[in-house]
Amino acid sequence: MTLVSGNYSYDKRDGLWTEWYYSSNVLKCQGFYKQGKRVGTWNFYDEYKKDIIQKYNYDTKKLMMSKECNSNNIYEVYIDSNLIETKLDCPPSFLGGKNLLIKNLIQRFTFTFDSNKPKGKPLDISDKVSILINKDGSLSKINIKSTKSDTDLKTFLEKEFSSIKKEYEGKWLPAELNGKKINAYLNIILNTKIRPYK
Repeated sequence: MTLVSGNYSYDKRDGLWTEWYYSSNVLKCQGFYKQGKRVGTWNFYDEYKKDIIQKYNYDTKKLMMSKECNSNNIYEVYIDSNLIETKLDCPPSFLGGKNLLIKNLIQRFTFTFDSNKPKGKPLDISDKVSILINKDGSLSKINIKSTKSDTDLKTFLEKEFSSIKKEYEGKWLPAELNGKKINAYLNIILNTKIRPYK
């Protein structure tokens, strides 16, 4: 859930809009709407560090700044159809940052997991998820490595990830290497405990 402040003009969002993280009341993002569409450069904030993590220009569809860029981390990428490991100028990500993606996914899983599967017992999720983000910003492959070896959980996660492709369309940010966008894997760790309703 998000707290939002802004104005409407003829039933469409218009002018400056601000969003906050509901759970912490920390600024989430801020920018302008014009006739119901985001325009210009928007600032996205990290909920935990409480500072700008990304600047994204909706007019040019370009990432202007990201604190996730220029790290020494190694990523799996495709170069000429060959899967290799390398450092990147900017890793694949999600609009709003990797932490926001993880939070969104955990909230989604918590609300949609079939409570009959765990039979009233809490379910531990501890999974490494690799999402292939293509250079055009689309998703093409998702690999899930469940440390719990729970087939019900893995099936559920795979089904959920298939459904988010369209829901999060336009929010995936491709990796960049030597100034060019490339296909690369975004790796995240999902750690949470789902307590089913009684």
